[in-house]
Amino acid sequence: MSTHGYDISAYQRGISFDILKNSARFLILRGGYTTNGGRRKRCTDQYFNTFYNEAKKYNIPVGVYYYSCAQNYQEGKEDAVYLYNNVLKGRWFEYPIYIDVEDQWMLKAGRAGCTNAVHGFCQHLESKGYYTGFYAGYYVLYNQMYPEPLKRYTWWCPWWNKSTTPPKKIATLPNMHIWQHCGGGCHVAGYDIDGDYSYVDFPSIIKKAGLNGYEKV
Repeated sequence: MSTHGYDISAYQRGISFDILKNSARFLILRGGYTTNGGRRKRCTDQYFNTFYNEAKKYNIPVGVYYYSCAQNYQEGKEDAVYLYNNVLKGRWFEYPIYIDVEDQWMLKAGRAGCTNAVHGFCQHLESKGYYTGFYAGYYVLYNQMYPEPLKRYTWWCPWWNKSTTPPKKIATLPNMHIWQHCGGGCHVAGYDIDGDYSYVDFPSIIKKAGLNGYEKV
């Protein structure tokens, strides 16, 4: 059984949640990002607060992702510290908190650098009581990272096609819990946005365990 949702950022500024609520069973919001290049800077998504408040208004469960350029454990941890202080603290999330592994600046750190950056991000937020994971393509995970030590984190995998069933190559992998089936190919409320299927009841797990700002049931 799957649940359909979307991931959005400031690129979807102005989207109508009154319309979005009819098809979104969850949303993963960009909480922040790091600019790439030599003078990297961490930033909060300009529309995160608006999107978070709208999602809560319409009772749409939410998670968060951070677009990273981290190249080692310490930089991954620093991304997590920034995200916690500027986005997560004092709020509640029904879906995981992800580090987004796709920027070329991050990938050029090599397999060890990327893998350690994920550890730094996830381990710090786990210590704060968050359910954590990573976003990465199949090729990236298996060719530019070390997949085995990352199996302890939930994996959000992009693999774009028109099917409603994930490709067999990823469907049987134990930690592939959300599949991004279209990249900007879902047309909702006049916007082209990313579509996702979740195969885990994250809200129940997170609330019961008292994670992501919730008190343990």
